[in-house]
Amino acid sequence: MAMIETVRQRQKNSVDFASCYDNLCALQNSCPLGSITANLDELTIDCNADRIRHSDWTPILNALKINKTLKTVAFRSYWQQTLYPDGEVSEQRLQALRKRAPPIRSKDVTYRVCRTIKECLSVTENLKSVTFQGIPLRERDLTCLAKGIAKNKTLQHLSLEFCQIGDSGVEILCNAIKNNTSLMTVNFSGCSLTWRGADTLAKVIRHQATRRHSVAWQDSLRYRRPDLDRMPGLRRITICKNPLINDHGAELIAEALKDDLWVKALDMQQCGISTVGAMAFQPVLKFNSTVSVLDLRVNPLIEREVFGSLMEQLMINTGESELEYPWLVIREPKAGRIRPQKRKSTSTNQAQRGGRAGVSKNASVVTKKSAAGFIPWRTAARVGKNRHKLGRQTAQDGLTVKKKKVKTAVTKPRATSSPLVSEEDERISNRTITPDSSIDNREKLKDMQVEMEILKHRLEEESRARATADSRILELQVENRRLQQEIRLLKTKQTLPPSRPISFNGMFMNTTLDQEKNGGARTILEDDRVLESIEASFRQFHGFLDLLKGSKFSELAHVLGENSRLPEPDRGLSPITEESSGTAS
Repeated sequence: MAMIETVRQRQKNSVDFASCYDNLCALQNSCPLGSITANLDELTIDCNADRIRHSDWTPILNALKINKTLKTVAFRSYWQQTLYPDGEVSEQRLQALRKRAPPIRSKDVTYRVCRTIKECLSVTENLKSVTFQGIPLRERDLTCLAKGIAKNKTLQHLSLEFCQIGDSGVEILCNAIKNNTSLMTVNFSGCSLTWRGADTLAKVIRHQATRRHSVAWQDSLRYRRPDLDRMPGLRRITICKNPLINDHGAELIAEALKDDLWVKALDMQQCGISTVGAMAFQPVLKFNSTVSVLDLRVNPLIEREVFGSLMEQLMINTGESELEYPWLVIREPKAGRIRPQKRKSTSTNQAQRGGRAGVSKNASVVTKKSAAGFIPWRTAARVGKNRHKLGRQTAQDGLTVKKKKVKTAVTKPRATSSPLVSEEDERISNRTITPDSSIDNREKLKDMQVEMEILKHRLEEESRARATADSRILELQVENRRLQQEIRLLKTKQTLPPSRPISFNGMFMNTTLDQEKNGGARTILEDDRVLESIEASFRQFHGFLDLLKGSKFSELAHVLGENSRLPEPDRGLSPITEESSGTAS
């Protein structure tokens, strides 16, 4: 039985993305995009989604949803709404921005893309990396994407940089990530996470550690040594540029890493961590030697001594071996700018045609530039009585400028790549000083110095406020403990302590130890009902003795009557104490 043509064609399209994409573009009379087909030889799609029109998305998504051979899929968006300098935007400006927004910013297109990735993850056999950068993903999109991650067994890297998914979006994805056995690295940089998102990631670390410990126990049977690197699960977690994580989120992740033996890299650049949060990682690095990268750079509130001690401990843990996961450099996407079209002025048109306005303008330009030692060729400034002197002067100025350039253009040696040197430091170290930009550099340097002084002053104020707040917290904790102790004492006083029996004429009555210590405290005998019951019992006992006197046991009754003789109780007197009971007995 021959195979149906459509089924055969579908199987061929699932293996060959290029031919499938070409056929689908031909069906709708469009050309394949070069950004999609550029890296197909490496089985990779990595494109700028802002440049894809709405009609061009259909063949891309239809070819991608059935594909089984691609290894990397990455959609990036660099479009951002640009505001006025004062931060206010008019309605006309907003309407213009909305009109110019690319289709990838709409919720319809993002949902279609996520649904396509979900179907591709469900059928693929080679897809290892999925990247979304700068694309606004909603909860509906993330729910669809999480279903594909839960079904997939080949995905190793998931990146959602600058997608602004928030804590709720991370929670949706982590419910699928924690049970995925192939995913090794996740990147949630610039996703507006707080300490709640860090807590969600800490729960994922604990969940996977528990599952791995059981597998390690099975592998250690019969004196075998378990291979920890072979076990599936997360190895690198990147949550840079989330300043709301702060110290609380860092402490939660550090607590989860204490019992973990598999996470090797944790990137937390620019996460609002201070010295308190950094110190939470010191005991982790001492007991957990598997962590080889702990990136806490661009957190200015961390003291240099604490940061240096963490780096030393990391170097001790890694030794001289090469790092499996290198230190990252996080680059924020550049905002796309909408530039208005410049119209040529009439003066420039006249200058091009050789009019008088052009000559006067050139003359003014020449007079401005002649002070800097440069005069353009064939200009009105050369026409004059002293043109020969002007030429000599310009030549001398040019020689002096060249000498200055030779003296001042000194390049600094490039620093070696290390985790302690950031990209900005390398950029600053590689700058060259030229005389044309020296004045601007001086002004910028002055502004930077003033700004630095202001920031230092603010930092000192914040450190003082933090110190006072910490001391106040300690005082309140001490006061709270003292109040809790007083409450416990009051509760124990309200409950009666154990009692001790005291005999009185053959009967036992309970008096508490506290009543004996207080000597005159209120006893149970002060109650009228108790006294009446004691009286009634004595009357019955004497009636019983009277009955015995008339019988042959009269002598026994006489002996018992002498021993049990009790004075008549007086209600006006104080209650019977322990001493009177002792004499009566």
